[in-house]
Amino acid sequence: MGSLTLAYPSIAGKTTQEQLESMRRYLCSVTEQLNLADWSAKATLTEIAQAIDADSLPEAEKKTTLSGYAALKSLIIKTADFAAANSETWSTKLSGSYVAISDFGKYLEKTQLTIEGNSVGIKQLYDYTAGVNNQFSVNSQQYIKTGLLYYNDVTPVYGVGVGNIETKVTDGGERVIDQTKNELVTVTPDRVSFWQDGKEVAYLSDKKLHFPSGTLEAAGAVLSGKITAAADSTFGPWTISESSIFRKANEFGGSASMYFGTSGLSIKDKFKVDANGKLTCTGAEIGGTINATDLKLDGTSIQTKLKQIMDEINIISNGLEIAGTNFSNGTIGGAEGSLQFTSSSTAEYAVNLSGPAVRIKSTKGSVYLQNKDESAWIQLLASGKIIFHAASIEGISTATPVFG
Repeated sequence: MGSLTLAYPSIAGKTTQEQLESMRRYLCSVTEQLNLADWSAKATLTEIAQAIDADSLPEAEKKTTLSGYAALKSLIIKTADFAAANSETWSTKLSGSYVAISDFGKYLEKTQLTIEGNSVGIKQLYDYTAGVNNQFSVNSQQYIKTGLLYYNDVTPVYGVGVGNIETKVTDGGERVIDQTKNELVTVTPDRVSFWQDGKEVAYLSDKKLHFPSGTLEAAGAVLSGKITAAADSTFGPWTISESSIFRKANEFGGSASMYFGTSGLSIKDKFKVDANGKLTCTGAEIGGTINATDLKLDGTSIQTKLKQIMDEINIISNGLEIAGTNFSNGTIGGAEGSLQFTSSSTAEYAVNLSGPAVRIKSTKGSVYLQNKDESAWIQLLASGKIIFHAASIEGISTATPVFG
């Protein structure tokens, strides 16, 4: 089918006959164009297929084609022997003022709106001036533009732009109290952009909010889905790298760093869990049950220590035997003698030390034996002196010398 564009008739001629002839030639030209056009079903389907193929072009091929078109357009414009621009334009200005006078002073406000329009858009320029007693003044110039905002390669982008050229508040003299300038928001069908000093600092497009050169600040946020941060990004005092999140230094087990990454988890050099699950810490308070295949104290396995002890302990009837010594029935006994806790005629319990020979030896001080109420005792001093004390002595006559 192809693309068919019919020109509007241009009626030339001064007389009626000449104008009719001009109309006849125009009708003949239109008829010839219509006859040459391909109106078959095949041509129609071909044109539809071409439109579909344009949308399905690979992104790289589409960019290459559009870049070639833009380059050719630029070349034609720069080297053109003839160029003509024709567009209807209109403009108007609206001005206003307001004055208020009282015992406290005078307030003056002046406003002006300049509107310019042509075939690609409408521009609205707002001028605002206000002052109080020549002490404070506000001067602002802002604008709204609707229509063609810019070109994306070769594609025209239409939308709305709201900008602040400059707004300044002064104290009536040279001192500037507040000033903002070169700010712009553009709204197009597929993008909302925020500009400062001619640079796009943030934009919303394709369901994503981007801050290529700005910072997001919020008092609160509720997020769902995936949060992605590039390497060298920071989150408060934390830094994100390719393989870790760290504070102060990207170092596992560092003396001043906190680290969580592929090497493990560490809080300074006091607490570490490496990638193999090995825990190293300077101390622990644990409540509950510890399940482990083995524990070590001072580098020696507790399992090994317990096995050594168990190898020396033999469980016997009513007691234990450790390294040849029996512990049973209140008696500690071996081959050479025993120490027995038993009953006696004068007390509920007694200690009986027996054997072929019994020795009680002090390596430094005295040996002291006494009864319950200290009415009788005997003391062997370290100096070799023996002291007796008793209410009476049976079996030994007081007239018979005990020692020589």
